[in-house]
Amino acid sequence: MIEPNTRKGKIIEALGSSFKALSGEEILDCFHRGKFRIAEVEEKYPVVGDDVEILETPNGFMINRIFPRRTKISRAAVGTDNTKEQVLIANLEQCVIVSSIDEPPFKPRLIDRMLVSALKGNLKPVIVLNKLDLLENFNLDFWRSVYESIGYTFIAACALTGEGIVELKKELSGTVSVFTGHSGVGKSSLLNQIKPGLGVATKDISRSTGKGRHTTTRVTMYPIDDNSFVVDTPGLKELGLWKVDKSELELYFEEFRPYINECKFRDCLHLSEPQCAVKNAVKSDVISEVRYESYRRILETLPEKSYEKSRG
Repeated sequence: MIEPNTRKGKIIEALGSSFKALSGEEILDCFHRGKFRIAEVEEKYPVVGDDVEILETPNGFMINRIFPRRTKISRAAVGTDNTKEQVLIANLEQCVIVSSIDEPPFKPRLIDRMLVSALKGNLKPVIVLNKLDLLENFNLDFWRSVYESIGYTFIAACALTGEGIVELKKELSGTVSVFTGHSGVGKSSLLNQIKPGLGVATKDISRSTGKGRHTTTRVTMYPIDDNSFVVDTPGLKELGLWKVDKSELELYFEEFRPYINECKFRDCLHLSEPQCAVKNAVKSDVISEVRYESYRRILETLPEKSYEKSRG
């Protein structure tokens, strides 16, 4: 129930304790004070995408309440040893994972970690490989087949030439999506191609380090059309997976699913166990070896299982 002197809104920009919220056709500058509660049970901090109740006060508009989140994308808060959740964005439908062929170099391990994070947050993943102008000596067909064979949408694009932009706009239509990826891969440049006039700031790769500079310094939601929104995020240097343990990881490698119940041991982690159906599928080239190697590397970073595994 909305109280007097309040209105509903959606947070479209967040920077520290300052927020912009879309309420009807108005964009309101809001602040927050104290702690927030959802359903009187769980304390939360407001993030872009949150549906909120806004209270008009003599000092301006204040975020008075955060409504329950339908979906979210989270990571383990940096420096907390996987003990504290940091929600990045809420109420999304789709996660657009942007990588680049070069400048900065292609990092499939980061893509695979982001795929796990997106699936954990119940978001549909879309993979975009940017900077086709740097295609020389890169096996595009191989990487396309790796991800399309699992069932993921894979779009090769170039923000410089506009290649792939029509296909990407089609994927964004009618959804609330987040663009995520390492610094410098061209997320902001792609957004400017998708909707000319947005004026999202862009920067070049640092010549001294070969790494992307952080262009986006705040999380911002941009309207693409009347029913399509895209959230731009600062490039992520660290994406700790929130509440994914060793026994659960296999569920987010979707190509493993047909085989995990065929392993000899119920708690098989698909490493050195005998009669492992997943490893046999890798040896038979049914499961990509590069994806399996990503699984192994991610597994090394995760805690032991904290609950009884359920198969089926």
